[in-house]
Amino acid sequence: MSAVPILPPALAAGDRVAVLAPGFPARSPKDLAAGTRVLERYGLRPREGTAVRRRHGYLAGTDADRARDLQKAIDDPAVKAIFFARGGWGTSRLLDRLDLAPLRRRPKLLVGYSDLTTLFARIQRFFPLVTAHGPMVAELSHPAAWHEPSFRRALFHPERPLVLRTPARAALARGRAEGRLLGGCLSLLAHLCGTGIFPETAGAVVFMEDIGEEPFRVDRMLWQLRASGFFHRVAAVLVGRMVACRPRLGMRSFTVREVLADHLGGLGVPVILDLPAGHGPRKRTLPLGLTARVDTAAGRVTIGP
Repeated sequence: MSAVPILPPALAAGDRVAVLAPGFPARSPKDLAAGTRVLERYGLRPREGTAVRRRHGYLAGTDADRARDLQKAIDDPAVKAIFFARGGWGTSRLLDRLDLAPLRRRPKLLVGYSDLTTLFARIQRFFPLVTAHGPMVAELSHPAAWHEPSFRRALFHPERPLVLRTPARAALARGRAEGRLLGGCLSLLAHLCGTGIFPETAGAVVFMEDIGEEPFRVDRMLWQLRASGFFHRVAAVLVGRMVACRPRLGMRSFTVREVLADHLGGLGVPVILDLPAGHGPRKRTLPLGLTARVDTAAGRVTIGP
């Protein structure tokens, strides 16, 4: 596999884009409609997949429904980007139903996070298409939920580097490193252990974040990743916002920072915590698959071609 990143073409006004729900349906049709209008204000022409508003248990339609929507958007040369309505769970159930080869022949931007971790990982396993770890469509109507400049950069100026400032207190382990940025939601990364889906992490800068996981669960997932060799020879680790990752009331516990320090502090590579990306507010849109350059002394992470 070529190590040269495949950068999707920049979007332009008038481009047709798909809005899909490969896992859970959007909680609020109102939020989904408002988020779609944000894409329209950018000059894009969004079209919802047929399963976006369906309900099948906790999923947005059956696996066949959701896979059909996603494959159609992948195959259609007129669709220039795919945005995802919501995360949750369900995308992994589609992976063995999808033919991703058209994305290599006709790269297009995919934007999402959380449950989309597994789809992005499978893509990166077979070819280095750059994907955007960024907000879901249902969040776009809430300005405080996402960071507009980095989102706009991913859509319209993907060739420009993204620079993230990191305060000194965020450095769990100091140093400089660079490597291909890979990762996503911690719980989904742990679920991929033993599947053969995740790309090689040796030499990579690994990113992870999560929401609502108690410290002992974070401990368990990090142990699983360490035992599987996930962190073997990584160049650096970036930890995004660990939102509401607190122990139950009254439970004696380590803090989530203590758990992260226990598992990551001894890797011998730079480790930065609390990167403004993931499930928290003002989430930056990260270009997974591009080179991340980490410099804790300068308090900077630069991601770009």
